[in-house]
Formats: sequence, structure tokens, C-alpha cells
Amino acid sequence: MPVIHSLFTPDIEKLRRSGDIEGLIRILRNHETSDLRKVEVALISLGEPSIGPLIAALQDPDRRVREVAVEALGGLRSPLAIGPLIEALKDEEWHIRFLATLGLVEMGKEVVDDLVSALVNEDRDIRLGAAWALGEIKDVRAVMPLILTLDDQDHLVRGAAIWALGEIRDERAVEPLGCALKDPRREIRQDAAWALGEIKDERGVSYLLDSLGDKEKDVQYEAALALVWTKEPRIMERVVEALQMGDIRVRRNAARALGELHDVRALDALTHALKDEDRDVRLETTKALGVLGDPRACDPLNEALNDLEDTEVQRSARESLAAIHRACQPMEAEK
Repeated sequence: MPVIHSLFTPDIEKLRRSGDIEGLIRILRNHETSDLRKVEVALISLGEPSIGPLIAALQDPDRRVREVAVEALGGLRSPLAIGPLIEALKDEEWHIRFLATLGLVEMGKEVVDDLVSALVNEDRDIRLGAAWALGEIKDVRAVMPLILTLDDQDHLVRGAAIWALGEIRDERAVEPLGCALKDPRREIRQDAAWALGEIKDERGVSYLLDSLGDKEKDVQYEAALALVWTKEPRIMERVVEALQMGDIRVRRNAARALGELHDVRALDALTHALKDEDRDVRLETTKALGVLGDPRACDPLNEALNDLEDTEVQRSARESLAAIHRACQPMEAEK
């Protein structure tokens, strides 16, 4: 059987050595091998001559063919692949759009100008992918174009631009993000609060304090978490409420934030959160209790050692108990 099988299996390495790009593309289109990754690697190794056939393959009706073509174009990292990858951001399959974005990100600063131009493309998915890629690349040249994108008519594009500005963390974005806290959509206001918390500029504090009174609780929670670095006393109640009432991501961040605040008023809320249904919330809570260093947390942390779902939670509980014991030793010596 292995001998018979080898008669019908294409010799990809032989095609690669002979530079037979058309043969490799034929194998790709016809699925003549179950290991299309080998075809992709072979096409990448042949360099820029592969680009034209790969661009043509982006129009193939077969999703798997387009997927390999996008990954290969990204792997080539050639300026000639930038335009086709940007066009692939509007593919009907989200996974191919995602791979195209990754390919652009891997090309780094070389693609920034093209991505900035793509922010005003008529296609929503291209604008969305461009904003996301710019956030991953984190080049300050993208800041002003991303700020202009905050006026995009599509809320998903506005959200991606806000996320990118939060990732780049340039102070020029503070006032535009403050204005975004007035956006009619809750998720945009929530994203803007997060981004201001990432930038950590004093000029953003007043905007975030105003958002503590937002009509939506999720926005209030995000604003409170974004203010943790300021040690603003008014945020404690909101962060505690976020730990108790927020979604999973908010609860995780709130647990971490309460440890950073070093305020013993958070003790009851944190000990209760040790029983949260989400293991990452429990993990962040054990860490926060260790940072807080209050001996009253010892009994709840000892109970957390029985957490059967995840040994990482147990390990963190042991580390926090050890930290609390170390903190208590000087006080006991003084007595």
C-alpha cells in the first residue's frame, strides 16, 4: 500500500527544486495532497515569482485555497504582497480576513502608509482590518489618521480605531478619546474609557470621572478601572461593584485593580470573589489578596487551596499566603 500511495502523491519537494510554481498551484487548487502546508512553504521559498499566481488564487472559490494563498503572501513579506493582502481584508470568510491582517502585521512598519490609506477605503472590513493591524504594529505615524477614524460611520471601525489608539498610547489621542466617551453607543464609550486608562495621561482624568456617572454600568466600571492608576478615592465603590456585577473580563480586571489600590475596604469583595465561577477571576483574586497583605485573607485563601479546577489558582493562593505571612512577621516581632 505505501508503494501504491507514493505513485499518486505529488513530489512537492521536486516541484520546489525545479521552480515549478504552476505545478504547486495546481496541487493547491486540486487538493492533491492533504498537507497543504508543505505547498505553502514551497511557494514561499520560491520568493516573488510566486506572488502573481498566489494573488490569482485569492479569487478561488475554495476557502482552503484562499487561506493558503493569504498565508503564503504574508510569509513572503514582499512589498508586492501588501496590496493583495489589504484586498483580502474584505474576503467573505472571517478567518481569511484574520490571516490577512496577521500577514500585514508581521510585515511591520513597512505597511503603515498603506494601512493608513486603507482607513478611508469604501469597504468596511478593509477599514476595520487596517485599524486593527495598526494597533498591533503600534507606529505613532498612525495616531492622527486613527483619530480621524473616530468619526467613521461604522461603530465597529470606530471601536477598532479606539482599541488601536489605546495600544499605541500616544497622548495626542486623549482629548479625541474623551469626546468618544459621549458616543451614543455603549460599547464605544466603554472602549474609550479603556483606552484612556492605557494612555494614563492626567488630561484624561476629568473625562473618566465624568464617565463614572454614565447611564450604563459597564461604562462606569471601565472608567473606574481606567482610573486605578490615579488612586482617585471615588473609584473604590465602582471597582468593587465591577468585581461583583461586571462581565467576566471586567471582573478579572477589577480583581487585579483592587489589589493595586491597596485598600483594605476591598477585602470582603475579594474574599467573596474567590468563589467566582470563572477560574481567571479566582486567579486574579488570589493574587490581589496577596498584594493587599491583610491577615484576614488567610482563611479564605486556605479554602482556595481546595480549588480542584485549576492548580494555578492553588499555586497563586499558596504564594499569596506566603506573602501575607512574610508581611506579618515584622509586626509580630514588634509585639
